[in-house]
Amino acid sequence: MFKTNSTPALSKIINWGIVGLSFTLPLFFLLFTADVFFFNKFSLLIAGTLILSALCVVNSLKNKRFTFTLGVFDLPIIALAASNLLSLLLRTPNKSAALIGEAGVILGLTVFYFLVSNQLKKNWKPALTALVISAGLLSLVTLYQFIGVGEAFFSNTIFAAKSFTPAGNLLTLVSFLIISLILTLRLALTNKLVFNKTMLFVAAGIQVSALILGIYQMFPGQTAALRLLPFSAGWQIAIYAFKQSPLWGVGPNNFLSAFTLHKPLSLNFGDLWTMRFLQSSNYPLQLLTTLGLFGLISWLLLVLVVIKNFKKHSQSKQNKTLLWVIIASLALQFLAPTNILNLFVLYLSLGILGRKTGKTVSWNQPQNNHLDWLIHAVGGALIMIMLTPLYFLGRSYAAEYYFKASLKAAARNDGSATYKLQLKALGLNPRLMNLKIAFSQTNLALAQSLANRTNPSDQDRQNIVQLIQQAIAEAKQAVTINPENIIAWENLALIYRNLINFAEGADQWALAAFTQAVKLDPGNVNLRIQLGGLYHALQDYDSAQRVFEQAITVKPNYANAYYNLAVTLQEQNKLEKAALAYRQTLNLLPADSSERAAVETRLAPIEEHFRQAAEEAKTKEVSAQTLTEPEPVPQKPSGFEPIILDEEKAAPPTPKEATEAAKPTE
Repeated sequence: MFKTNSTPALSKIINWGIVGLSFTLPLFFLLFTADVFFFNKFSLLIAGTLILSALCVVNSLKNKRFTFTLGVFDLPIIALAASNLLSLLLRTPNKSAALIGEAGVILGLTVFYFLVSNQLKKNWKPALTALVISAGLLSLVTLYQFIGVGEAFFSNTIFAAKSFTPAGNLLTLVSFLIISLILTLRLALTNKLVFNKTMLFVAAGIQVSALILGIYQMFPGQTAALRLLPFSAGWQIAIYAFKQSPLWGVGPNNFLSAFTLHKPLSLNFGDLWTMRFLQSSNYPLQLLTTLGLFGLISWLLLVLVVIKNFKKHSQSKQNKTLLWVIIASLALQFLAPTNILNLFVLYLSLGILGRKTGKTVSWNQPQNNHLDWLIHAVGGALIMIMLTPLYFLGRSYAAEYYFKASLKAAARNDGSATYKLQLKALGLNPRLMNLKIAFSQTNLALAQSLANRTNPSDQDRQNIVQLIQQAIAEAKQAVTINPENIIAWENLALIYRNLINFAEGADQWALAAFTQAVKLDPGNVNLRIQLGGLYHALQDYDSAQRVFEQAITVKPNYANAYYNLAVTLQEQNKLEKAALAYRQTLNLLPADSSERAAVETRLAPIEEHFRQAAEEAKTKEVSAQTLTEPEPVPQKPSGFEPIILDEEKAAPPTPKEATEAAKPTE
């Protein structure tokens, strides 16, 4: 990263580019992609940073003067980036997803930090002012949404929700407004112009109003109530991940795998039992889990450097303002999961303060024609390195665009368009796991649609076989992309289950996939009920009973687990045990539940045989639950014989095979 004072025009473009990013990023979102908020903010950050960095190199080459600022925060910033990169390379199964996720954000912000620290010096105030203006606009949107403007003018869209915010979600909004409020008040108190001071206090008032409404909407009982992973659970998951990989963690963008594998069973007794968290309780625990000791120590080093410099540079009002913003960002990271806006403000402030307090090293290119070609070659290589990621980012963005278009087509029940759009998206980004899962489901749905025809033709039969094979192949590839991801294994299991009576061997493959899914998410009671239900449908009642009993162990206050166990026991004519399970089901259901009638209907004939039922057990009552009997396997389609698939290609991979298959693709 280089900076020159000799080309005002290009320098101004770079400076105002940084200001533009500061203003636009908090507000930026687009409806063209499946991920409306984060992915678009991430794309803007990376594209803007890389383009501005390339312009810096061009500027320096043109003026033959190279300067680099050595800031006090360089070491922890580089260490945090290195921990992300090393953990990405050594631990993350799906590296492409991490590069457009957590790791990509940190690596992009590292480049942005050096861009700011080498470009902004005297012109740093517009960047912070842009943040204040952006926060003001976000606050106005929050106020308008709360009074119902969005619902009145944009019904049946994402804009209709009172909790809608361009920031992405209310937690991101609240954390950003807290930081911006501190910044606004500091700027107001240090500004000498009456008009500017007044406007800043007005902006602060608007931010306070929006902040109060945002916090209110996150209260329990509200539609957008905040649900975070409890600290005790986050700590336990981090410790287990630390034991597994002390230095590198489980890898960036891979917290879900650690959560499902190590989550404490105590979560099953609260209202968070169905949730799957993608982030830990706070940022330090997130770093310890995903990046290991290297990542956590890097963050702690940054905190220590900030504290040291607060004592050293707090005499300056300008520096003190920046330090307060930095401390607020770090404090929020300690209190809750972080987000891209929090990190952006942190790195922007660190870059500005690093430039103001750092040392600048300069080098003027000598008048030597022999060195020109070498310097320009190195500069050209740097520019290529900076711009090459834009090509891959563009392909990823196009894939997200077509994926979103396919979801719209699916909502219109246009199967052909859905298939073609998802196929096009996969051609652009074949490593997008969610797209692989969606495409496998699309193939299965099309196959089932053809099979349900009254008299399927020979061509229909060929298409059915091809679609089924492709559904299995895509679902298996999703597992291969990330063998530790529960969602991929769950999808593969459901694909196989839906193919029972369509394809020979699908029942055993479904059992194998569900078993692996349970191993990856042992605390998930619903997965065990699905596995037990499959055993029940295949009339393996002993195995079904065993799995349902395990489900009860995992969540003893879950009525549906007892109900499925009771149905299975009744099928085995174990009526006394079945009666006990039915009674326990009734104990756990709310008194006004409509599900009680179904249970009582099944229990009545058993009570005729056993007058003396066991005393009802008292268990913690849970909120309204839906009961589901073990689901039967799909019926054999009329006019269509089950197909015989190549077992080697269709059978689910073992965990070892999935892991081995994932390695060569990276």
